[in-house]
Amino acid sequence: MYTSTTLKGLHPVTNIRKRPDSALIEQLEKALDAGTLELHGNYVWGSGSKIYLPREKDDDQKIANIQKALSFLNDSEMTPLEKVTKIDEVKGFGQNISSGLVMVYHPDDFAIYNKQATEGQIATKYGYDVSSLQKYQNVAEELKHQLGAKDFLELDWFLFVLNQEGIANGTSFWWVNQGSSFEADKGQKYLFAPKKDKGGKTLYHWKNVSKVKKGDFVFNYVNKFLKAISLVKRDPYDFIDDEKGTRVDIELFLIDAIPHSKLIEKMKDLNVALSGLKGPFTKVGKIKQGYLFEFNLEGARIVRQLYGKPFPGPIENYFETVSPVNKSRWMEIKGSLSINRFGNDFSIGTLYFENEDQIAKRIQIALKNGDNIMLIGPPGTGKSKLAKEISEFYCGGQGYSMSTATSDWSTFETIGGYRPDSNGTLKFYPGIFLQCFQNQKRESINKWLIIDEMNRADIDKAFGSLFSALTGDDISLPFEVSGEPLQIIGKPMDDTQIKENLFIVPPDWRIIATMNTYDKASLYEMSYAFMRRFAFIPVEVPRDVTIHLLEKYLEIWELEFSEQICSSLVAIWSKVNERRKVGPAIIEDMYKYVQSTEPYDFTSAIIMYILPQFEGLVEDDQVDFINDITSLDFINNVEELKLFASDFFGLDIGKFK
Repeated sequence: MYTSTTLKGLHPVTNIRKRPDSALIEQLEKALDAGTLELHGNYVWGSGSKIYLPREKDDDQKIANIQKALSFLNDSEMTPLEKVTKIDEVKGFGQNISSGLVMVYHPDDFAIYNKQATEGQIATKYGYDVSSLQKYQNVAEELKHQLGAKDFLELDWFLFVLNQEGIANGTSFWWVNQGSSFEADKGQKYLFAPKKDKGGKTLYHWKNVSKVKKGDFVFNYVNKFLKAISLVKRDPYDFIDDEKGTRVDIELFLIDAIPHSKLIEKMKDLNVALSGLKGPFTKVGKIKQGYLFEFNLEGARIVRQLYGKPFPGPIENYFETVSPVNKSRWMEIKGSLSINRFGNDFSIGTLYFENEDQIAKRIQIALKNGDNIMLIGPPGTGKSKLAKEISEFYCGGQGYSMSTATSDWSTFETIGGYRPDSNGTLKFYPGIFLQCFQNQKRESINKWLIIDEMNRADIDKAFGSLFSALTGDDISLPFEVSGEPLQIIGKPMDDTQIKENLFIVPPDWRIIATMNTYDKASLYEMSYAFMRRFAFIPVEVPRDVTIHLLEKYLEIWELEFSEQICSSLVAIWSKVNERRKVGPAIIEDMYKYVQSTEPYDFTSAIIMYILPQFEGLVEDDQVDFINDITSLDFINNVEELKLFASDFFGLDIGKFK
């Protein structure tokens, strides 16, 4: 279980991670051939101790864990990614170790996901997005092809050599939490952390001070404000300041303070950028208790974007020297824009449907097969919320945008058009469709589009030639961007150029649309040419309305159960569904309203939420519904209900019982 390297009984290599000189390499090669070089133990483990599970004293348990990991490794039914996931769950195997083992076992198919990847120059200098294991696999595959590496083992060695200066001697970023220590003669001149706490323990956020290097940058966070950025002027050294500790001298540069509430705005991006690090933020965006935490260049870029102007001198100069390279072809950016969750099982988490497993399966298969989705059903069934849940599950960090269709929509709203800028010059501004493929900086992006109530728009007028883009055709449009004709690239090739006038539709981009079935006849119809670009997935109302069903919804809505309200709403909902089906969202609104009244006011709830749904129904159905509802003994104001229905629907009040 322990690591040992011997050459003729001696230990010639004190740090196996450093490249030995040519003379030692020659000596090691000869010794290997002669059988006098012995490597013992667990070199694959990247922990500082080089010992597998040092706190586990039971060697039998260690062996059992290793055997379990090997069983996953040898499972021919599992993909490399599945093997990494399962091995990662075994105690003592992290993502570094599990991905490394799988790479050794599948050198042509999988790349190790370690510090060389997350903190190496491909991320910090060349700007590749390696924020997740799957994204790095896409990047590694691209690099292997570009560099001509015969397999991922060779690529890993190349990145290790490339990163020696970048990781061992390059610039790192840190985050320090300071309070009263942020004084002119102390925390604004140096960082200091004790070696051990009063109980004799070494805290990792104190130990980080010893890892800081000359030339590193430190973000100084003080009493809920980011107040400064420091340049490290000297490597760490031992120092006694009331107690023995480690000190790092800094040069402090004050900035306009950024409050924690402002950082929260970018917390989702920051957590993605800092994934894999022991950073300063909790998952919900709070600042961790502790002193010095790991940060990185990508996180620094996000803070710089939030700051909105140049950082002080040396920090801004550094940003200019490490700007990501200009990527000019689709093959160089497609990995960072890809949606990698089509192989994952989608499940509905925040909504309830009687047939939710069937709905989820239809969604998952349709998206995986390349279809856009149309969620179709009566009002209030949760179609819009479901569209958001789908997009959040699949898009992750890529994000999505949402718009509600209107009858006024034209290609100006969807594709875009010319508008005067601040100088009065006509400039092309992209519409909601093209905004999914380029951000305001004209950088390529991949944001899914949710279109709510899609058939409220005149589809042919609003989307026009976009039909072709949905099937992979390239489209030229009568606009210019930066002096060149605007084009939508429906099926990008690896050598497709990245230019401001080219809006590239990624192969895994999708539209998630909703349609109200009661609007289907009264609003615009969809052409068959448009409909065949979508998979239509029904989102229906419950078939059996019971108190038990309503209890399930109350749990999801986080509302307190009332048997009286539930039994009354079940009676109302059942009578409503006899003539016009409505979904649980409308019942939720009614429940919230009635629950806040005393005595319970069901009449107002029906007027506010139910009767508008009966607009357009034939007169006999409207009259019969009012008569049925007013016959219920808990309706508190029958005459008001009849008067409103008479005025709202234009009915003769004498027709009511």
